[in-house]
Amino acid sequence: MLKNYLHLLEENIKLIGTKKILLRLHAKQKKSYKEIAIQLGIGESSYRQYIQELAHPPIWFITKLKILDSNIFSKLENTNLKFTARKQITTLPKNLSNDLAYFIGYLHGDGFLGSDKKTVGFSDEYKNQLIKINAICFKIFNKKGKIRKVKSPIGKKGSYHLEIRQNVINSFLHRVFKIPRGFKDHLEISSEIFKDKNFLKFYLMGIYDADGTLPKNPEKVKQNFIDVGVKSKKLMCQIKLALKKFEISTLKLYARKTKSIAGKKFKKPSTIWELRIRRKSEIIRFLKEIGFNHPIKKKRMKKLQKKLGL
Repeated sequence: MLKNYLHLLEENIKLIGTKKILLRLHAKQKKSYKEIAIQLGIGESSYRQYIQELAHPPIWFITKLKILDSNIFSKLENTNLKFTARKQITTLPKNLSNDLAYFIGYLHGDGFLGSDKKTVGFSDEYKNQLIKINAICFKIFNKKGKIRKVKSPIGKKGSYHLEIRQNVINSFLHRVFKIPRGFKDHLEISSEIFKDKNFLKFYLMGIYDADGTLPKNPEKVKQNFIDVGVKSKKLMCQIKLALKKFEISTLKLYARKTKSIAGKKFKKPSTIWELRIRRKSEIIRFLKEIGFNHPIKKKRMKKLQKKLGL
């Protein structure tokens, strides 16, 4: 179970399903609405509306209620809450799952959190992968986004973009899993994922589905390989340690300089940190323990497995 994170969410996030607990809290005070409102430093009308859930109480209001009950967040955690910031309603998971671990891994690779605090986005050359990510998002958060085709500045084929516009999901991923908004220079695997080998497996599958590579036609290459590259050195060091948990060894971290990433050009070369798996035994172990689930990479994996006699 995830640690109670309600207090971590942005203060404008509103809760749905609090009425029973808040009315009970109010009754225990044995004071009038006006007296308690003054004690909390808010207007009587606002206090009354939030307690009776005539208006959905925001996080900042629940924080004020700690004056009356220091355990209010813990009590709300055990209820079936829903969340909203404006009109759209979503759910948030109480437990870490294989789907959530995979979703975060893929987000670390081919996704982003909008600096506008409203969006979660993904890009992929293959639409079917984004259809799958969209389905996972709906399973976790009860929210789907829209997929559109975009032109690629570096290729004729173009790519697809999935945009999920939902403040609550953005806040949850940013505040609970520490995924930065905007540029993803400083990423890390959360302790909840890292300490559980099963969730770690699905996280690794997610990031390798996003930023991992393997031969398109294994039968035509002399050297088999499975590589992954990201901008965050800290994340890459964690990935190396994570692979060791599955007894998968890699070559040393390799710093590759590039002037463009996904079609975006930089004035100064940017560093991509890469992990490379080259030994046959380590490649076999990766395919057995982690593997790929991206529709195209999965096809390549099957070819590689056939070549390796798996």
